[in-house]
Amino acid sequence: MKKRWMSLLLTFTMFLTLAMPVMAAPAIPATVRLDKIFLYETVLGGKAEVVNGRTMVPIRGIAELLGADVDWIESEQKVIMTRANHTVEMRVGDQTAYVDGEAVVMDIAPCVTNGRTRIPARYMAEFFGQAVTWDAARSMVDIQEDYSIVGDSNLEEWAIPMGAMLKMINHEIYTVTGKIRSDEFACRRGSWDETGQYVVERARDGLASGWGIVNREELIGTILSMTEHGHNDTFLELAQSNYADSYTKQVYNKYGNKGILAWDLFRMSNVAQWGYESGYVTYAEALALIQPAAQGLKDNFSSWEEAYENYLYGYCWWSDTGVAGQDIYQTERGKIYKSEIKENFEFDNSLFSKPIIPIPGVSAEDLRKEIM
Repeated sequence: MKKRWMSLLLTFTMFLTLAMPVMAAPAIPATVRLDKIFLYETVLGGKAEVVNGRTMVPIRGIAELLGADVDWIESEQKVIMTRANHTVEMRVGDQTAYVDGEAVVMDIAPCVTNGRTRIPARYMAEFFGQAVTWDAARSMVDIQEDYSIVGDSNLEEWAIPMGAMLKMINHEIYTVTGKIRSDEFACRRGSWDETGQYVVERARDGLASGWGIVNREELIGTILSMTEHGHNDTFLELAQSNYADSYTKQVYNKYGNKGILAWDLFRMSNVAQWGYESGYVTYAEALALIQPAAQGLKDNFSSWEEAYENYLYGYCWWSDTGVAGQDIYQTERGKIYKSEIKENFEFDNSLFSKPIIPIPGVSAEDLRKEIM
C-alpha cells in the first residue's frame, strides 16, 4: 500500500512539474562602457540588461554613439544602420542579420521591450568592427575600437601631433601623465562636451559649418583635395606676384616654395579625425586618409618643432592677424603651442627619419577610387 501511495505521489509531482510553465531567467541590470566612458540609461535610451546570459542593449543608443545612422521601418519591423561604408539590416524576431548584404545568423533575435528594439551588445559592436569584452564580476560590457586592425602602422603617431592644436583649442584632447593614449586618437565617442553635445553631433556640426562636409564622399574628397591643393597654392601664387604684402614676403623669404604647407597638412588630420567621430569613415580609413599629409610633412620638414613653426606662420597668414614682425611664439596659438601642447605631448622626431608604415588593406588611393 505504501509503495502504491509513493508511486501516486511521484506521478502527481511529475504532472505538476510538466504543467508549470518554464520561467525565463530574471533580467539583471548591466553596465555598458564605450571607449572607457560609462553609458547610463539616459544616454543609451534605455536600460542594458543581462537576459539568459546575453547583455541586451537598445540598438539606436549604441549605434548612434558609434556614428551610425539608424532608420526604423515600422511596417517591416526592420532596423537599417549605416556607418562609414557599411550597412546592417535586421528584423525584430529574426535571427538573421545582413551585414553589407551578407547573412549573419545570430544566436538570439532582436526583440522589443518597453518600446525599445534591443540586441546583444556583442553583435551591435562587432557588426561595426569594435572589440567587445565582458566583465562578469561587474556585469559590464566594454566596447572599444579594435586597434589591432591597423597592424604595425605608425600613422596614428603622425596623426595625433598633427591634430593637437585644434583639439587642444576645442578641449577635445584627454591626456594621462602627459602622454596621449591610443584610444584618444579622436575624442571619446561616448563622451560629451561642455554644451552637452555628444561627440558625434559636435563633429558633424563642425564639419558641416566649417567645411561644408555632410557625408562620407565629401569628407574623403575634401581631405584628398586639400592635402594636394590647399591654402598653400594661394599663398605661393600671391608670394610670387607683384601684389604680395610685407607679411607674405616675410614668410616666403623664410620658407621659399614650402610656403605654409604645414598649415594645410595639419588640418587634414583634424578633418579625418572628425570624420571618424562622425561615423563617415572607420578608424583605419581615417588613418589611411592622413598618410599623404604625413608623407608631405616627412618630405619637407625634419622635426615637429620645425613643422609647428611653419603651421603657426601659416595660420597667422591665413587669419590675417597682423603679426608681421612679431615673435611667432608670442601670438595666441604660439603661446598655446609653447605652454600647453609641448607640455602635454611627447613628439617623436624620429618619425621624420623612419618609413611611414601604411594601413593594411586600405589606402587613400582606394578611397579616392571609391568616390570617383
